[in-house]
Amino acid sequence: MATLFVLLSGPSCVGIMTPKLVSRTRQHGKELTPDVMRDIQIRAGRAWEEILLGQDYDHILINHDGEESPHWRQSPPGGEAGQTLARFSEIIQQYGGKNTLFRKE
Repeated sequence: MATLFVLLSGPSCVGIMTPKLVSRTRQHGKELTPDVMRDIQIRAGRAWEEILLGQDYDHILINHDGEESPHWRQSPPGGEAGQTLARFSEIIQQYGGKNTLFRKE
């Protein structure tokens, strides 16, 4: 069986990613030290490179609901988070994987 590559992505550019990364860092309880901010800038600067890697994947799922979105706190996730997760599950099933993301109990 061939290897399946799936890229999960969201909107990317330094201006968009920097505030998201700062918010995520704060949510994880980390202090915004100069070293942390430098790492954030490096990560934000690489966002475009990550998008360009998309051509190497079989599927690209774009999700605009970041970690801070309330959609991820719903069970199952709602909004675009839920749509992305459902599509990811469909792709896994297409390639012979079992759907364990949305178990009905």
